[in-house]
Amino acid sequence: MHLASEPWQLLPRQGEVLAGKYRVARMLGRGGMGTVFLAENEATGKRVAIKWLDASTHDELARARFQREARAAGQVHHPHVVDIYDVSEHAGCPFLVMEYLEGRSLQKVLDERGRLPVNEALAWLIPAMEGVAAAHALGIVHRDLKPDNIFLCERPGAAVHAKVLDFGVAKTLTAASCEGDSLTRPGTLLGSPGYMPIEQIDALEIDARADVYAFGVILYRAFGGALPYEHRSLSQLIAQISAGTPKPLREHEPAIASGLAAVVARAMARDARARFADLGQLQAALAPYRERASGAHPRVDARARRRLSPLWVVSALAVLFACGWFVRARSPRGAAQVREEASARSEVPASAQRATEAAPRGGSGFAADPPPVATATADVAPATDVEAPRAAAPQALPVSGKKARRAAPAKKLRAVYEPPLL
Repeated sequence: MHLASEPWQLLPRQGEVLAGKYRVARMLGRGGMGTVFLAENEATGKRVAIKWLDASTHDELARARFQREARAAGQVHHPHVVDIYDVSEHAGCPFLVMEYLEGRSLQKVLDERGRLPVNEALAWLIPAMEGVAAAHALGIVHRDLKPDNIFLCERPGAAVHAKVLDFGVAKTLTAASCEGDSLTRPGTLLGSPGYMPIEQIDALEIDARADVYAFGVILYRAFGGALPYEHRSLSQLIAQISAGTPKPLREHEPAIASGLAAVVARAMARDARARFADLGQLQAALAPYRERASGAHPRVDARARRRLSPLWVVSALAVLFACGWFVRARSPRGAAQVREEASARSEVPASAQRATEAAPRGGSGFAADPPPVATATADVAPATDVEAPRAAAPQALPVSGKKARRAAPAKKLRAVYEPPLL
C-alpha cells in the first residue's frame, strides 16, 4: 500500500491482494466518494471492480454512507443496475466489490457528441429507468442520477447495454431504514445540483418523483445538448430551479417533436405533484417516440410493411400481370391462343355480316360471299360402295391478323357502298 499520514489515505498497489482474495491489477478511475480499481478474484479468476473509499472522506459518516451504498445496490438485482458482490475491509479501509464493466459513461458520450438522436438516447435511458424503477419497488430512491452514473457497457457483437451506478447517496424509504437523512449533515447538499429537484435542494421529504425529475433533466441534456438552466454559480442555479422556468427544449433543438418536449417538461415540473407519478408512467409516455424515431429498427420495419401504400400495391399487381402475360405469350400453347384472340378481334363485326347476307344475290351486281360448301344432311341418300367424285371444297388459307384487318374493311365497303348495276 501507499502509506500516508492517515490510515484512510492508504491506496492499494498493483499486485496487492485485498482481504486475502482480490488481487489488484490497475486503477480505473476516481469517483465522487472513492477510487476504482480493476482486480481479480483469485479463487474464481473473475475480474471485478474494487471501489476504495476516498481518503478525503475519512470519517464515520463517510463510512456509514459507503456501507449504505453496499446495502442499497446489493438489494437491487436487475440487468440495468450494477451488481454488488461483496463489501469488505483491508487494513481498516472499507471497499466494495462490484461487477466489472467495459465501456464508458453517458457523460463521456455527451461530451464527445453534444446531443443524441431520439431513438439512440431512448434506447439507453428507458432501460436505465427500468433499473431505477426496480430500486423504487424496494423503497430505494437513487437521489444522484446523472449522465456520469449511467454506464454504457460495450461488448463485441452485442448492443450497448446501459447500467445505473453509484447508490452512495440513495435513500431508503422503508420504515425499518429511516437512517437515510440521519447520514446527512445540516446544510449538506447530497447529489448533483443540476439534476436535483427543488424539494431535494431544500432538504424536504422526497420520493420516487425526485428520480423522475433527474431523468427529465438527463433527457433534456441528451436531446438539447445543454442543461435546462444556464448559470455561473450554485446560488444562481438554485434560484433558477426554485423559479421553475427552464429554457424550452425546442429552442435548443427545433427538430424535437412538440409532444416529446412536453413529456420532458412534465418530468421536470417544479411541483412534484405535476410530474409523472413514477418512472413507469414516464416510460409509457416516451415509448411512442422511441418507436416513431426508430424508422430503420427491425421491430418497426415489420409494422411498416403491414401499412403498405396503395400505390405500391397497384404497382406490384401491374408488374405481376405483365410478367404473367409475357410467360403466357412465350409458351407455344399460349402464343397460339394469343394469335387466335388477335384474329377474332380482326374479324368483320356481326352488323356488317348481317348487311352482307341481306344484299340481293344473282345478277344484282353486289359482290356476294362464295356459296357455302355442301354438307351431308339427313335428306342425302346414304353413300354406296363406289362414290361419285365430288369437287373438292376450297380450303381456307390462314390469314394473318394484319391481312385480315386490311381485307375485312374492303369487303364491308363493297357490300354497303357499291351501287347496283342496272
